[in-house]
Amino acid sequence: MTTQKVISLVPMLFITLAAITGASGFKKFRFGVKIMVVAWMLVLLVETAGHITGFFKIRNLWMYNIFFLLWFLTIAFAYQSVLQQNIMRKVITFFYFLLPLLFLINWLYLQGNKELQSLFFVTGGCFIIFLSLLYFQ
Repeated sequence: MTTQKVISLVPMLFITLAAITGASGFKKFRFGVKIMVVAWMLVLLVETAGHITGFFKIRNLWMYNIFFLLWFLTIAFAYQSVLQQNIMRKVITFFYFLLPLLFLINWLYLQGNKELQSLFFVTGGCFIIFLSLLYFQ
């Protein structure tokens, strides 16, 4: 196994640890945390599938592009379940409609499905950072 392949497996260790840790305390967590535990398990499945398809030299960027859409929506849902301000809940609801629209525009007209949708990833990531700041406000 090459060094690059070994290095690509390092994040899998942390993802696996996050999924196992979350699963071990699942019953005692609040609803928002339970959502994140399920999301980490989904990350583990997608990353495992990505490594397997990559091993067989199968193009898998379309899978990650779709996953990022689901990931950002799941994180927004988790924040919506814990944030109490009505205005923020409305902003997140707007995000539920805006993000899939941006995803489709990027998929159909800008970057397509043959490459990682970096514009979409950055946009979704910025919104999640915004929600994180509101959470710690």
